[in-house]
Amino acid sequence: MQSHTVKMASITKAFRAWQWNCRGFNPKKAALQQFIRSQAEKPHVILLQETLVADLPFTGYKAESLREDKGRGVAILINKKIPYIRHELRTSHCKV
Repeated sequence: MQSHTVKMASITKAFRAWQWNCRGFNPKKAALQQFIRSQAEKPHVILLQETLVADLPFTGYKAESLREDKGRGVAILINKKIPYIRHELRTSHCKV
């Protein structure tokens, strides 16, 4: 799993984003939750690829996920303490 710290404006703390190609989320969900609990600084956002699931409930995080019929699935887990706005993208001219 990769972890990146991005410095925001000087009045904010560091923003933590993790990225993971999990190759199947459900069998690894408990391990990810345990890993997060073991970290002193929790990620604000977790970016997942190849989830192999359409719905992704995860304790402490709001999930935005997408998996098409033959797709492998992607998800963004956003810490519940972080406000965000969901935007719909028009993708009629490209394959998502």
